[in-house]
Amino acid sequence: MKRRRRSISDLNSDVLKVIIIFAAKSADGAATFARATSICKLFKELANDTDILKAVEFSNVMIAGIDGSFWQSNGLLIRCARAGNVIACNLHLKVFFHSSMYKSCLNS
Repeated sequence: MKRRRRSISDLNSDVLKVIIIFAAKSADGAATFARATSICKLFKELANDTDILKAVEFSNVMIAGIDGSFWQSNGLLIRCARAGNVIACNLHLKVFFHSSMYKSCLNS
């Protein structure tokens, strides 16, 4: 009898959610989360879950290293901040302040 090949999408959605939250809470959570959500369609769909977005870790993210797409209106940082991720809110304010200061220096 031939065995059916299993894939990660065969797992229960609650189990997948726990896996993604675990990745999002890792030391390099934001980058790990971004990579995980690019693996498959199911992970990408789960990426908008409020509980997961609240769990994404931004502690190791440097302002200078933030790509523009990261903090655009549909970017990871903003989505996490909107979901109530306090660290994402604080980082967003720092990025906004930093970019405002940079722009005002250019205009001087």
